[in-house]
Amino acid sequence: MRKNKKLLGEIMMTHGFISVEHIIRARYRQINDSSKKIGECLVEMGCINRQQLAYAIKKQNME
Repeated sequence: MRKNKKLLGEIMMTHGFISVEHIIRARYRQINDSSKKIGECLVEMGCINRQQLAYAIKKQNME
């Protein structure tokens, strides 16, 4: 992983997929189930769809 890689949530907020509130709610959910990644939590919560998650992951890996 690159040192200056953007966080997935930051990328999704930049593209208008989610808000800070969504990140906070997803983090609480993640705390209760540490096996889940933030993107999975956001999809399960209905904040984003799988295509948006895939797009954000692709953008993250390109940086």
